[in-house]
Amino acid sequence: MSHKRFAICGEKNKGLEEKLIGLGFVRDDVNPDYVFSLGGDGTMLDSVHKYMHLDDVKFVGINYGKLGFYTDFVKDDLDIADIVSNEHYKTEEFRLLELDNNGKKYFALNEILVINPSRTQTIKIYVDEAELETFRGTGLVLSTPSGSTAYNKSLGGAILAPSIDGYQLTEMASINNRVYKTLSSSLVLSHTNVVKLEFDNSDGLLIQVDGDAVDSNCKEIKIKLADKAIKLITRRDTLFLERVKKSFLE
Repeated sequence: MSHKRFAICGEKNKGLEEKLIGLGFVRDDVNPDYVFSLGGDGTMLDSVHKYMHLDDVKFVGINYGKLGFYTDFVKDDLDIADIVSNEHYKTEEFRLLELDNNGKKYFALNEILVINPSRTQTIKIYVDEAELETFRGTGLVLSTPSGSTAYNKSLGGAILAPSIDGYQLTEMASINNRVYKTLSSSLVLSHTNVVKLEFDNSDGLLIQVDGDAVDSNCKEIKIKLADKAIKLITRRDTLFLERVKKSFLE
């Protein structure tokens, strides 16, 4: 009988590790079956990027901070190890965004940020090769449904339920006058849509994937909803609207 393997990211919790081992788990930081992320949503993002290359890994978010949209448990929960051991949980899948930058692929759980803090950026936006608009402004954010509560929300974008099979494009400080026009609202796209962004000049351009900078010396990038998804363990009775209320209204 093979043992279940686990890894822990973020805050230290000797009691959790000891209990998991007592239940027959084996610590394996290279090829775990379960990844326990101890912290906030930032810690979960780090955990996902460290282990997203594993096909069957499941993530367990344990909240050590004030906000935790991906963390369904809190650090004082005594039954986390038992819940995982007995598989008394539900598994939610969160699809990732895929960024194609000159053939190199990057994946985001929350968002892909395209920004130029030093000057107005001119970006031609195409959806499925059809030109939508020429954007002029500070930048763009493309977010997953689960990531819609992050940077996207602070820009006035919509909150999307994770069950929606799509993603969102939101403008940042767009220029609108008699000469230049932009959409000036979030655009919700289908899982079948591919967005292409063409840049007039990459000087000062910054491209971030879940907060991590990637190569921005490029003329264009393509973004779509990836086939790849992460598996997040949640309590059976957790509802999406409860997470929204917990994070923003309570």
